[in-house]
Formats: sequence, C-alpha cells, structure tokens
Amino acid sequence: MRPAVFARTAVLVPVAALGLVAGCTGSGGTPAAAPVNAGSASAIAGGASAQPDVEPTPSLPAGRPPTSGSDTHVWKFGEVWNGLDAAGKVISAVTVLGYRQPVAQAAPVPGGQPGFGWGATLIRVCADRGAPADFSVGGPEWALAYQDGSRQRLSNVTYQDFPSPQYPTEAVPVRAGECVQGWLTFPVPKAKRPEFVEYAPARANGKVTVQRRWDVPAA
Repeated sequence: MRPAVFARTAVLVPVAALGLVAGCTGSGGTPAAAPVNAGSASAIAGGASAQPDVEPTPSLPAGRPPTSGSDTHVWKFGEVWNGLDAAGKVISAVTVLGYRQPVAQAAPVPGGQPGFGWGATLIRVCADRGAPADFSVGGPEWALAYQDGSRQRLSNVTYQDFPSPQYPTEAVPVRAGECVQGWLTFPVPKAKRPEFVEYAPARANGKVTVQRRWDVPAA
C-alpha cells in the first residue's frame, strides 16, 4: 500500500462553535478539552475512519500552569496544561484525550521492522484568545515515552488506514480562539505500551524549555 500524503487532516474549528467545550474553561478563559471515553470510542483500525466519541465535561478542572521547565507532574488523559509565554500569560490549553494500540492493522509494517505496528494518541490544543499571531502546533512536538527510557517519534509517512481526523504532522498556524484536535500515529513495538505521551514544544530559539507528560493507562 502506498502512503497517502493527502490524508494529513485535522479538526480546526472556532472555540465558540464547539458544543463539546461548553461550560469548560481553563485559567485565563481558555477552553478546557473534553476527554474521550476510551471504552466507547469508535474502533479505528484496518482502514476504518471514524470521529471518536467526545462528551462535554463541565466538571473538568481548570488547566494547571507550569511551575518550572523541570516540573515532574504527570497528567491524566483529559487533564489540561496551560502553556505560558515569557511574561507568564496563558497562551494555550493542551491535553491528551486517549491512546489506542493497535491501530491501522492493514497498513504496512513500520519500516519493515518485525515486531512493530502502529499506535495512536488523540491530542487537543487550543490557542487562547491572547495567543501570539505566530502560534502554531504540529506533530514533531510529541513523542511516546517508554519505561526503559526509549522514545518513539512520529512516523514520516501517512497511510489511509491511520485514525482520522489526523493531527497536523508538521507545524501549522492556529488563530487565537481556535482548537486543533486529531490523532497522531506512531510506529510502536507490539510487545509493549508507552508509559507516557510526551509534549515538548520548542521555543522561538529552537530550544525545548518545557516537557509535559500524560500517563498512558495499562490496556
């Protein structure tokens, strides 16, 4: 099966138009994300494409701002982290909504490596209304972290069988007040699950100063 380069799509919608965030706000007025019910989410594998089940969660707590670049707090799926600018102003609300493995079982084996398959994580990032004009999001900021210290980075190919909608695999601009939600698919060892979904955005100088983690529950 040939890679489908046209399949790189994501949900990009104005915050005001999203019924799923009604009644949910993070600090600074940033909308908080609604977690996916992983047990009832539509199965996405072998070429199937489906919108995951998402429900409003008015009781979701406000986003937690970072205390330092080395903050070791681990978030649970659906919990929101608020990104800050250099002046301490909230510019984004970031969360991981779920993880699925295996997915895309009809897609070619990653790199032809025996024992490997595909896993995907559902991500949501909202740009606060005070976000800078050059605010952007993209897949390279994300990785899967394993207990042995290894990391799995984003696949450099995209197949039609990957879960949809897809989160941007390259940096794309996001306007203030808008959210991006979609699945990122990674090549993964079949015999183990990641311990964390890891977010490490680079700043203007290209240096990573923040690292945040969301816990991946056991299967």
